[in-house]
Amino acid sequence: MITREADYAIRMIQYLADHYDSSVPATAKDISEVMEIPYRHLRLIAGKLSNAGILKSWRGSSGGYWLNKDPQELSLFEVLEAIAPRSFMLNMCMDKNTPCHRASYCKVHEQLENLQENVNKSLSNIYFDQLKQGR
Repeated sequence: MITREADYAIRMIQYLADHYDSSVPATAKDISEVMEIPYRHLRLIAGKLSNAGILKSWRGSSGGYWLNKDPQELSLFEVLEAIAPRSFMLNMCMDKNTPCHRASYCKVHEQLENLQENVNKSLSNIYFDQLKQGR
């Protein structure tokens, strides 16, 4: 399940993708109001997305946020990975950081692994330029 934080991150990136060609940075206040994201959450999410290299920020009265990548090259998978990598994991046994000891003989694991690969591939093929508002 996609977490609320991941949903907010997707909304934030969607807003920035819609304004990608703007020469003016998007302010946290504008993004928060238009995309209905609590301001406090937006600031925390922006920090995570900045750390992941997905967006850049500029502080000060004329500051704000820009996408660090072209929306044609930024996938839904990348954003979810940056914010909540476990949020779209089908089962805990899919976590590569804590491998399941039953993976070598569990038929359910094998099927879930195939399904997880398909989910990841699908999310990797959804780019933010495809999600622009009004399309």
